Amino acid sequence: MLAAQPEEGGHPGTVSVRFLHSTDGSRVLPYTEWTGVEAHQEATEAGDHDKGHEIFSGTPGVRLTHGGRRHLCHALRLTEG
Repeated sequence: MLAAQPEEGGHPGTVSVRFLHSTDGSRVLPYTEWTGVEAHQEATEAGDHDKGHEIFSGTPGVRLTHGGRRHLCHALRLTEG
């Protein structure tokens, strides 16, 4: 998956990309943060997700969720105590 990422850094509206995994290691969720809804729509229309989709859909055992958009309402800041 990392090798499939564009060398030039991807779409300019991308803030970060993470792969979140479950504590037992049985599930992985690719998570991308965008500067806004418009940036995500532009990347989708430009086909920026096509290579990743190809890899995931061709991997045995992978169940596609077909994405979704969530809006951050609250964030928690953990401090050492």
